[in-house]
Amino acid sequence: MRALRYSAKRVRSAAREGRRPMPQEVRRTVAVYFLARSNPRGGTVSALAYIEERRARQMTRHQLERVRTGLVPDIEIEPGRHRHGARWHG
Repeated sequence: MRALRYSAKRVRSAAREGRRPMPQEVRRTVAVYFLARSNPRGGTVSALAYIEERRARQMTRHQLERVRTGLVPDIEIEPGRHRHGARWHG
């Protein structure tokens, strides 16, 4: 990345000479680190959370349909998990 900055030295010299200071080009580097993923498919946390939430909704619909049709007299539905859980369980 490159940026234009005014150094204190250039500002002082420009003030003494009665002119506008000239910016100095500063080159910056960025180090990017990737953590190893346990899921080889890749993808973002939101995509994994969406898939997990979709599975939970489908499972709930299927269980409720079985109760409605009378195949199962009573079931226990697991409580929903927040999206944040997909980051750790996804």
